[in-house]
Amino acid sequence: MDALSSSFLSSIPQRKISVITIKPSSSPLRINISAVRTEDKPKVTEKSSPTQKLPSTLPKSSPLPPKVAPHSRSNRPRHISNPSLQSTLLNTLDDIINKFVDPPTRISVDPRHVLSQNFAPVEELPPTDCEVIEGTLPSCLNGAYIRNGPNPQFLPRGPYHLFDGDGMLHAIRISDGKATLCSRYVKTYKYMIENEAGANILPSVFSGFNGLAGSAARGTVAAARFIAGQFNPSNGIGSANTSLALFGNKLYALGESDLPYEVRLTPNGDIQTLERNDFDGKLFMSMTAHPKVDLETGEAFAFRYGPMPPFLTYFRFDSNGNKQADVPIFSMTRPSFLHDFAITKKYAIFPDIQIGMDPAEMILRGGSPVGLDPSKISRIGVIPRYANDEKDMRWFDVPGLNVIHAINAWDEVDKDGNESIVIVAPNIMSPEHTLERMDLIHALVEKVSIDLKTGIVSRLPLSARNLDFAVLNPAYVGKKSKYVYAAVGDPMPKITGVVKLDVSVTQDRRECIVASRMFGPGCYGGEPFFVAKDSDNPDADEDEGYVVTYVHDENTGESKFQVMDAKSPNLDIVASVKLPQRVPYGFHGLFNCRKSGTSDVRPSSHNATATHNSQVSSLDGDSASNSTVRCKPSERAALLNFKHNLTYFDKDVSSSWEGDECCKWSRVSCDNTTGYILKLDFSGNGTDRLLKMEKLEALVYLLELKQLESLDLSQNMLSGEIPTALGKLSNLQELDLSRNSLTFIASSLSFPSNLKLLDLSSNQLSGIIPTSIGKLSKLEILIFGNNPFGGTVLSESHFANLSSLIVISISETFLTLNLSYNWVPPFQLLSFMGSTCKIDGQLPPWLQTQKSLVNLILTNANISGVMPQWFHTMPQLSTVDLSNNKLSGSPVFPINFMAITLLNNSLSGNLLTNDSKTNVYRHANTLVLLNNFISGPLPESLYLIMPNLENLALDNNQISGSIPDSLCQLASLRALVIRNNSLSGVIPNCWGLGQKMPKLEVLGLSDNKIEGPIPDSLCRVLSLELLDIGKNRLSGVIPNCLSNVSSFSVINLSYNKLKGNIPCFNNRGAVKLEYNGQFYLHLNDNMLSGEIPSCLGDLMNLRVLDIGGNRLSGKMHKWFKPEKFSTLKILRLRGNKFAGTIPMQICSLPNLQLIDVGHNNFTGSIPRCLSNLTAMTSPNASYDVYLSGVSEVIQGIERAYTSTLPYLVAIDFSFNDLVGSIPNDITKISGLLSLNLSYNQLSGTIPKNIGDLKSLVSLDLSENKLRGSIPTSMGELYSLSHLNLSYNNLSGQIPTGNQLQTLSNQASIYAGNPYLCGDSLPKKCKSKVDKQVKGRSDKGNGDNKKLFEKMGFGLVVMSGFATGFWGVVGCLVLNLRWRHAFFRRVEG
Repeated sequence: MDALSSSFLSSIPQRKISVITIKPSSSPLRINISAVRTEDKPKVTEKSSPTQKLPSTLPKSSPLPPKVAPHSRSNRPRHISNPSLQSTLLNTLDDIINKFVDPPTRISVDPRHVLSQNFAPVEELPPTDCEVIEGTLPSCLNGAYIRNGPNPQFLPRGPYHLFDGDGMLHAIRISDGKATLCSRYVKTYKYMIENEAGANILPSVFSGFNGLAGSAARGTVAAARFIAGQFNPSNGIGSANTSLALFGNKLYALGESDLPYEVRLTPNGDIQTLERNDFDGKLFMSMTAHPKVDLETGEAFAFRYGPMPPFLTYFRFDSNGNKQADVPIFSMTRPSFLHDFAITKKYAIFPDIQIGMDPAEMILRGGSPVGLDPSKISRIGVIPRYANDEKDMRWFDVPGLNVIHAINAWDEVDKDGNESIVIVAPNIMSPEHTLERMDLIHALVEKVSIDLKTGIVSRLPLSARNLDFAVLNPAYVGKKSKYVYAAVGDPMPKITGVVKLDVSVTQDRRECIVASRMFGPGCYGGEPFFVAKDSDNPDADEDEGYVVTYVHDENTGESKFQVMDAKSPNLDIVASVKLPQRVPYGFHGLFNCRKSGTSDVRPSSHNATATHNSQVSSLDGDSASNSTVRCKPSERAALLNFKHNLTYFDKDVSSSWEGDECCKWSRVSCDNTTGYILKLDFSGNGTDRLLKMEKLEALVYLLELKQLESLDLSQNMLSGEIPTALGKLSNLQELDLSRNSLTFIASSLSFPSNLKLLDLSSNQLSGIIPTSIGKLSKLEILIFGNNPFGGTVLSESHFANLSSLIVISISETFLTLNLSYNWVPPFQLLSFMGSTCKIDGQLPPWLQTQKSLVNLILTNANISGVMPQWFHTMPQLSTVDLSNNKLSGSPVFPINFMAITLLNNSLSGNLLTNDSKTNVYRHANTLVLLNNFISGPLPESLYLIMPNLENLALDNNQISGSIPDSLCQLASLRALVIRNNSLSGVIPNCWGLGQKMPKLEVLGLSDNKIEGPIPDSLCRVLSLELLDIGKNRLSGVIPNCLSNVSSFSVINLSYNKLKGNIPCFNNRGAVKLEYNGQFYLHLNDNMLSGEIPSCLGDLMNLRVLDIGGNRLSGKMHKWFKPEKFSTLKILRLRGNKFAGTIPMQICSLPNLQLIDVGHNNFTGSIPRCLSNLTAMTSPNASYDVYLSGVSEVIQGIERAYTSTLPYLVAIDFSFNDLVGSIPNDITKISGLLSLNLSYNQLSGTIPKNIGDLKSLVSLDLSENKLRGSIPTSMGELYSLSHLNLSYNNLSGQIPTGNQLQTLSNQASIYAGNPYLCGDSLPKKCKSKVDKQVKGRSDKGNGDNKKLFEKMGFGLVVMSGFATGFWGVVGCLVLNLRWRHAFFRRVEG
């Protein structure tokens, strides 16, 4: 039930050129970004204040969205690979709002709570077979049960209400006792554009507007997205996540913030979204999600409601699905939360309850969009079912009756002929909790009777149980019924069981529950639905059938489809089907029966006349016209000529351009009276282009359309020069050529004189902007942004007669503004966006004449000089961004500013002037002055001057002195960042006391000169998410009470003088979306001691653990829990006293990219599984939201890595006592940049495949006991810039290689290896000649080798013979005694 979900927005007339209401943005900046820009495509919306100029006319028809083609792909979003600048900016602003301005502080909009357990979303599931695990599926269940519910396609980045999610249909198709499950998103316009963008775009009324600051900020971003062309509200803003209805031969997915979306169940059980249906232009804005279908007549009855009169409009559809005339109900005098109604055979019944729609409460006081009005008396309105107006509408007071869901109603006539109406519905007994605390709601089913003659209302409670989501046999809608099947909420929104009530009771006030089925401990279900056993038998009992629903077991995580016998006293289970995927809790559904021998479906009921035609409608839903109006033949011919001259035209649109009635063609809108074409909407959608023209001559054919008011050719494939013929479309009011590839604009070009909107943004335009633009006296919105105009000049003549102009958007054009010093513009702007334009000199003086200016964005505009004092007196200026300029002097703030960003300038002096008065900046929400020269102390009276300040960012300035205790008086402060300044003294001990800073989430004071202990009072700030106080002079111990804060995502206490043990930190509060759901812990470079507490292993989603540079000891396996560290990216234990072995489980961390355990006392061998570290093999270089700098020894030098840290892949096991060989599998870590194994006791050889580490930049294996030769593959390390192999036992020749030869200090690389030789070493290898001979020998063929072997053998024999012969003979010749003895021996 997305209930109101954007009814508030959808009630406003939606038109492309409606008026813009540019609200002040309170968006703060993410602290680490360098600039902020609110940019691009403003469109005009309804008038919001007398000072804002509005368009003079409204268009005569509103376009419908392009047809949503059948779609069955997975819900994995198609992220834009290169998002546009404005998309990146707006997403950043959204993050800032969600983080600083309007975070989810209420439990009803906290996604951590709302999306817990089985409320969490699932992915799409194609038709998948199911298993019947109990009983058998009845033969009458031959069709499909389809249930709708919210299922956000993206994890919410900010507040999220249960009613916000994208609609997903879960359909279980049953045939011949077998079942298949399919889960598909309803492909709404909202879903499609957000899927294309890869992020949430449209805000929700339920969760997106909380308080003035949040509403203004989100309103501004939404307007900017509209302006930038990211969405068009006329195409629908709803999620279709509430219910389904089948009438007029079509099946619809419904959400009351939008039109119905037609869907289709295919023969194989898949679900397709066909189109958004406006019923031939007769239904606009929205429709209830609870239409009532009379199955005897085939008619459907419905209504819409909203915050604008008429607050209620009633209408109906005939049996063919044709919408009948609206019946506005002006007797409802104020907006009410009218979610459901009832019908009888004669009347329609509307409950006007105490729960009303209160935009003021939502926007100004940060409450719910609907709320209780205790002074209001509830009443019931009764109007004839076929009324043509409200003259017969009657209202009956029913104090205390608050009906959100109606079950049934019927007519009764007593014996005297007096008429009465009976209504059965749950009454919300605690309506104040309707949307905020559904778990506190108690709904008591009542039977209410209204005597139409006397006006007497009588009420009868039917059950004391908490019951809602009740249904009956669909054949009894509007007729007297006996049985109701209701869901038991203990508490809501979880459903613990189903009960059957007998509502035929009269006055005895007994409990009416006659049967029940509870799902069991930990099991919860959804809304039940009744399926008749024989829907074609009019004599069957009312309860002859089955009750079906989805049930989820939270103990096992499995979901089931259960079928219960509706007649049995215990609602006995007939069949239970195990589902292949979890089905989240949802809202409403229905069962469609399949006719025998067909693949289509029809309602499960008696006498069903509304059967679903198997022939799917091919209507586009893009346009509609009165059937009596005929298209002008000349205009039809012009459109066909235009079509035939296109290079490409979307086939779906093109196929509709047939027949004589061009007013019914897709993307064409006509005047319903004259038949003239008024609007052509040829806009593309993301990457889906509608048409292509190599040249724009084809536009000449459109000159025949004399009454054309709007031409939208945005987001297509248009190129070339803008044709001068466009100036002849004299009646044209809107021209949108944005997001194409247009390259030239001629200086002689003239524009249609009646233009109100001109959008040429995001092209490739160059040339001189024609001065004829200055003649457009009716122009309200001028958008030229994102074009490479370069040095093109805009002068006063370009604005000479633009007296109606309210928005100028010329950012990212590099235009030069040549406007005289004393120029007085003819217009009064609401918004001026001129970032990157060349202004030169001081802030333009003509701006002080713009008394209505709300938004001023002039970043990178080369503005210099001091900020003028008149800037302070700008009365409406709310959102300002003058970043990246050359402003100097003291900062000057507009008197009513909400958010001002002045980062990257040269501002100096004190933060505030001495004469600043109390409450002078009472609207101030966000103040960003990063990267300036602001000096002096923080003002003691800041909390009086800016009492509502939420975000203060003063990083990188020269602020000195101590932090005043009065700063804690800023009760609304959410973010305080004053890093890299000269703050001294101690951190005040005033945090979280009483009402002091109860909302603080970010505290950044790092890189200052702050001393003393960490104050215990910080433990009371339970909302604290980021604590960054590193690089100071803090001493003492880390307070143990910090474990009380469960919301931490980042703790940085590094580079201080902290002592003692590491306490148990607690981050179990929930996942913080702003920090990628991760936890970052930096405690490095202190004097911490003792062993690591085992509770450290219980930290959830740990991303960075840096405890290096301390005196910690103990064994790693005592606290290292790999199953808890699966998200760990950086593990740094360097410089401690850890002992024991490095656990093998370290290899099971899939995200680990940096391991540094150097300078410890680890023993044992290096784990032989390091190649399992998949993140090192394929590193994820995506930038984390918060990765503080990490010091790492790379290339022999310790460096601090910050912005490049996500790219660093390193292993450092140096300075330990590791033994054994270097594992061979280490060479498989292809992404490794640095490997340091020095100063260990490693032995063995260097792995021969070391050259496979192609990314290696630094390799240090020094001071080990490595032996053998250096592998030749090391010469293939082409990225290597640092190598150290010194002091090992390596031998042989050092390898050659171009990269190795470039390394400096060659001798020191190999020092301490006496058996190495090489040209760069003192010890040379063999001579070059020997090497050449050896080379030739090695290159010889086999015969040569044998020849050399023979020659060698001969030489050996000859040398041996010569040695032996002369060894003997020589001795005999030389020694006389030996000679005589020899001869005597021979003679003897």
